[in-house]
Amino acid sequence: MPNKTTFVSGLIVGAAIIAFYFYKFRHSKNYSLEDAVRIILGSASIPAGCKIMYFSYAANDLKELDSDRIFVLIGGFALTWISAATIYRVFENKKDHA
Repeated sequence: MPNKTTFVSGLIVGAAIIAFYFYKFRHSKNYSLEDAVRIILGSASIPAGCKIMYFSYAANDLKELDSDRIFVLIGGFALTWISAATIYRVFENKKDHA
């Protein structure tokens, strides 16, 4: 089970982006479950990626992590970047087909 804070923040961000999606394309009436799933998964991954980046910086009690901190930080950044890009592509593709 994911951390409660990360899970709830992902749900809140996802719900807000889904609401914006429905508002922005309200005249289209051509909604896609695939788009909704991409938005929800992407929005849940953004806070998780931020948490990974923070963890790589703030975890002082894990000595095994010292040599790999930069790789964990890059992984968290990549997760955040790809998630945001996925959400952006959903809106771009919808705009092209609207």
